[in-house]
Amino acid sequence: MTEPLKAVNFYKRDLLRGCPHNLKADGELFLHPAETANPAAYVTRMFDTRDPDCTFNRLTVDGEFEGVRLEVVVAAADTPDAVVDDRDADLSELLADPGVDPARKRELLCALRHVRAVDCTDLLLHSLTGRYVWVYAGAYPAGECDWTLRGLRLEFPRVSFTGYFPEIYRQDDFFDRYIAVFQSLYLDLERRADELPHRLDYETVPDEGLLELADWLGLCCDGLFTPAQLRTIISGLDLYQGMKGTRAALEAVLELVCGVPPRIVERFQWERIPLPPARRELYGRLYGGDSGSFCVLLPPLPGFPEPGRLERLIRLYSPIGTPHRLVFLNPCSRADDHCYLDGTGVLATPGEAAANAGTLDGFIALG
Repeated sequence: MTEPLKAVNFYKRDLLRGCPHNLKADGELFLHPAETANPAAYVTRMFDTRDPDCTFNRLTVDGEFEGVRLEVVVAAADTPDAVVDDRDADLSELLADPGVDPARKRELLCALRHVRAVDCTDLLLHSLTGRYVWVYAGAYPAGECDWTLRGLRLEFPRVSFTGYFPEIYRQDDFFDRYIAVFQSLYLDLERRADELPHRLDYETVPDEGLLELADWLGLCCDGLFTPAQLRTIISGLDLYQGMKGTRAALEAVLELVCGVPPRIVERFQWERIPLPPARRELYGRLYGGDSGSFCVLLPPLPGFPEPGRLERLIRLYSPIGTPHRLVFLNPCSRADDHCYLDGTGVLATPGEAAANAGTLDGFIALG
């Protein structure tokens, strides 16, 4: 390209800076009709190109408009001031006022230099000039219909591939519009290539592309992680992926998902300790009696993932064929055979107690 192509994107929070009529934003900051049977309209904020002789190339509307008649008006002016009803007015304030009827706004924009299209999401703007620009999008449903406006992209200045052709082709308006079809295809492909580094960056890739990026990195997600958790895992890939199958990786991933560090007890930790047969049998029932087994203890906190999800996560980060147990501790444990006093044990009847370091049949007695 011999000329630099600029663009302004009205997406996400910048989309909300415009003036919507009968539109509401969802969790992804897309706009939907508040009343699906009634017309809706949207007017962008005024954009200043800072070029008095600015030309425009193209507007693309991103969304789903099944069942509605879509009208798009792109208007430009050399000044934001205008005469409205025989009085001087500021167009930027008037068009940004939610109290002004959208039909009136459309009328004001159509009085300027403008390009209008119906049921078209890709507009060629080669005939439009002006420093200040607005975009109006109106949707008129035939009945109950839900549709989505995700955003708009305005490109400027005018760029035409006819500049690469001999002079005789540059004067033909039909050829200019004909070649613009292939120009749009090329520019879209070029833009996607320019955005490729951002789509390969775990911090900037959209959520819908995050799973594909994780798959390229060899991460098995299977619905186990939220997008935020997945970005954390990719940032610490040496731990979560490079050390998969180790205790450190399992503890880290469980703490990431649950929000609290787990307690992992492996068989070798207590098997090597000289214990009475009764205590050894008790530990086998508590922590698992199979060779090489381990037990994962989690405190009783609200908002935990369902046990099935945690079981799949433990199997994913455990050595193949290693048996395990997942134990959720009760909010209160009685101090009879066994109690996790440093975990969830509490006194059922509050009172004073002292540890006298006495033992009874191998058990520590409190008194």
